[in-house]
Amino acid sequence: LDDRAAALSALDRVLAADKLNPFALLMKGDIYARGKDDRAAVSFYRMGLRSAAAVQGSPGDLQQRIDRAEAMVAQADQRFQASLDETLAARTKRRGTQDTPTR
Repeated sequence: LDDRAAALSALDRVLAADKLNPFALLMKGDIYARGKDDRAAVSFYRMGLRSAAAVQGSPGDLQQRIDRAEAMVAQADQRFQASLDETLAARTKRRGTQDTPTR
């Protein structure tokens, strides 16, 4: 069992006991982000951010985790938007080429 799998398993146990634990949710987001899984990372970050909003104060390093999660979500959104723009531009270019009459 590698460290990633062990960490995810431990966090799953925490979340089984407290499904809204912001630390565990944000930590799962970190693990998926390190694994380059933007979709899963953003999902856990967003759940963690919603859960953290209900916490009074900022115990431990929660604020740093929140700041990191917000930055990571923004970066993932930018990568997604850039990918979408690139795909649409390529499709538009292809259609323009197909619509051009040949002689």
